[in-house]
Amino acid sequence: MRTTRHVPALVLSAIATVFLLSPSLLTAAGKATGSPAAPTEPSSATRQQVNLPAPPSPAPKTVEAQKLEERKKFDEEERKKFDEEKKKNLEAEKKWESNLKKFLFVLVVVAMAAAFGGFAHGLTRREPEEHTILWPYHQLKKKLGILGDIVIGIAAGLAVFLVMDALFGVHVKPFTDDDNNIEQLLRLVALGVICGYLGTPLLDSLGVVIQTRLTKQKESLEKEEAELKSLRARLKAYSDVTDYISLAAAYRDWRMWTEAKDQLDFAIKVDENNPQPWIEQSLLYAAQAEDKENESQPEKQRVLYAKAVEATTTAIAKMKDPAMKDGEDKTFARAYFDRACYKCRMGSPKEEVLADLKEAIKRNDMLKKMATHDRDFSSIKDTEEFKKVLSAGAKP
Repeated sequence: MRTTRHVPALVLSAIATVFLLSPSLLTAAGKATGSPAAPTEPSSATRQQVNLPAPPSPAPKTVEAQKLEERKKFDEEERKKFDEEKKKNLEAEKKWESNLKKFLFVLVVVAMAAAFGGFAHGLTRREPEEHTILWPYHQLKKKLGILGDIVIGIAAGLAVFLVMDALFGVHVKPFTDDDNNIEQLLRLVALGVICGYLGTPLLDSLGVVIQTRLTKQKESLEKEEAELKSLRARLKAYSDVTDYISLAAAYRDWRMWTEAKDQLDFAIKVDENNPQPWIEQSLLYAAQAEDKENESQPEKQRVLYAKAVEATTTAIAKMKDPAMKDGEDKTFARAYFDRACYKCRMGSPKEEVLADLKEAIKRNDMLKKMATHDRDFSSIKDTEEFKKVLSAGAKP
């Protein structure tokens, strides 16, 4: 009885195994019954159940195959670029040929109209003109008569047409491919006839205009060249002055007064309009006056401060020169401030000191705080006039 009960289950298992192992049986059964064919490739779950091997993965590409594919792709891109560039060149060449044909057509129209103008001038002139041509190497002269009027008319018409844009600012509208060029064509014909009729006088006047323009352009170029040379000279002088000033500052720190003065003299000779060497010279005299060796020589100190005041005054005068571009408010301010310090040190009248200090603060309000703590003004810092100058407002 047990065997009989398990027979259906065993039969069903065998049938399922057969169909799983042979998908073609399902296909055949589908054809026989008229139902759609079953998939020929078993799923991954089915493969796991019956332990079927997985389908082989595609073989990896070799290095040579990858390079060949990349090369084909690169060649295709380059071919596209070449085709696009070739297309652009062809379009540009066609456009250039079209413009050239239009230009030559305009030249022919102007020349024919100018020839007609020259012919009309030859017919209507009151006094006959002899247009003589001298053949080279043969010493033969030939009178052209009215043919000369025609030739001169053509020359005048073409000359005016070619230079009227550059000299007179008269533009010729470009011809288009439509039929709306009649008005432009009539204007060119009128221009050619007028130029051809005027002939020789027009060519003479045109020559004078061109010569005048060339002369002005030459003068302008010469002026620009002179300015460029001047700028180069100033830049070189500025570089040399900077080197001299740096060396003078080093000598001043080493208390080598004579050597420092020599370097500043060299800087002044290189660029006498530069105010900076004079400012450095004032600082040199002040440092020399404050040196310990001169503390016991008040008269010598006064003389050195007087020289510092003189050098600062010269620097301020250089800053006021319109040719100098360094005359800004802050540069002026420090120069006036330094001169006020030197004057106070040398015992100048209080009014002169405060005048320079007021001028400095007017240009740079930050100098108020500096003046409050500067020991150069110790002799006048407690006066009402000094406090009033410090309380004044800055330049708006």
